[in-house]
Amino acid sequence: MLTLHKVSYSFGKKSGVIATGVVDNCSWTPPTSLLDQIANATVGYGGISVETYSGSTKIGDTKTCNFNLHIPSNSNPTIGAITLIEQHEGVKAKNGNVTVQQISRKLVSVPVTAKYSTGIKSVVCDGVTLTNNNGTYTGYVSNKSNGTYTVTVTDNRGLQSTGTVEQTYYAYSKPYVTASLKRESDTSQNGTLSASGTYSTILSNTVSMSIKRNDESSATSVTPTLSNGNISFSKAYTDLYYTLSFSIAVTVTDSFGESMSATAYLGVWQYAFAMIKQGVVLGPDSYLFDKQNAIRSVLDFFYPVGSIYTTEDKDFNPSTRWGGTWELIIDRVIIGAGNSYAVKSTGGNSSHAHTTGGHTLTVHEMPSHNHPTTSNGQFTVNNGGGSGISGIPANTPGWGSLSPADWWRVSVSNTGGSASHSHGNTGSASNLPPYYSAYIWRRTA
Repeated sequence: MLTLHKVSYSFGKKSGVIATGVVDNCSWTPPTSLLDQIANATVGYGGISVETYSGSTKIGDTKTCNFNLHIPSNSNPTIGAITLIEQHEGVKAKNGNVTVQQISRKLVSVPVTAKYSTGIKSVVCDGVTLTNNNGTYTGYVSNKSNGTYTVTVTDNRGLQSTGTVEQTYYAYSKPYVTASLKRESDTSQNGTLSASGTYSTILSNTVSMSIKRNDESSATSVTPTLSNGNISFSKAYTDLYYTLSFSIAVTVTDSFGESMSATAYLGVWQYAFAMIKQGVVLGPDSYLFDKQNAIRSVLDFFYPVGSIYTTEDKDFNPSTRWGGTWELIIDRVIIGAGNSYAVKSTGGNSSHAHTTGGHTLTVHEMPSHNHPTTSNGQFTVNNGGGSGISGIPANTPGWGSLSPADWWRVSVSNTGGSASHSHGNTGSASNLPPYYSAYIWRRTA
């Protein structure tokens, strides 16, 4: 009876019959559907088994051998057409199909397909990983140093494919500017703003300029001089007061929409502070009294002519320390000028004295005092309205024996009345209120 064979395979999780009724040989091409068993590899390992039959009865042992299954040579992923869409508005307005150094930003789109039951691991364009959107990979690429865009696709087996697209490339630099602000001299209010810089001239590029001073609310457009990629501009000012600080921002913008700003600074010169019509202005330095003009400005501001300055320092003289002409007011007090006392008027005394000569005193003006009176013989005393006292007889007890010269000698005291008489001066008295003494200076010029 004729002996026949059955040939089978197994590969990964798949198996099947290759042929039956085989006499002595057969051929087999593995189907690509088996490659899903090696989705992450380029080669897989399988087995082939042979069974021998006599009629329908299996005889002998099953024989096996192993085989290696490699992916086909055309298994690399497929890359579709690469498209570039310019995102920079300035470049797009001039020519969206070119690449401009520094500023171009392209949206890269490319359809990608994996082969033989594998997947896509990554899609990269010039170092930027693109994102899968239903089989189309997209991403933004910028900062190019050339016009070649290369897309590299890697599948899960590690197989790669590349695709490129070319654009015209333009070297470009963003506009650049520097600025300075200077006075004609340290104390001059006249000065000049100077600005210079560079710009790229590709694709008919040009530059506009604006300036903004720190004491202005908005920027002003100005026209710079442009020549072969160079920028220059100057502007004169007549109000750069050295007692103030200034800053001016200079901004240049090219026709791609790229801008750069530089700020010129001008500080206060060297005064600690100065008086101007707006008030007191503080400066950067810590000294003042080495500049006579500044000192005079300070003096006129705080102590104009007619001012009074008071100090306890006997050695301080404002004429030599500050300048101007000052006089020292000695041994006088200050009184407020008004209806009774005109400004700059003088008068008064530190003490006073009164005399009563030729003046009839009232009872209230008369101080308490005595009037002694001596007389001989019988008498009646009546002094200025005082009480009268009659003489005393000689035989009055207690008086004893007196010589005639001593008879009736009586001393009478009485309070002064309204009769006219002189009392002389009252003496000197102080007029001063409580006081505190200091040196008083008055500025006269």
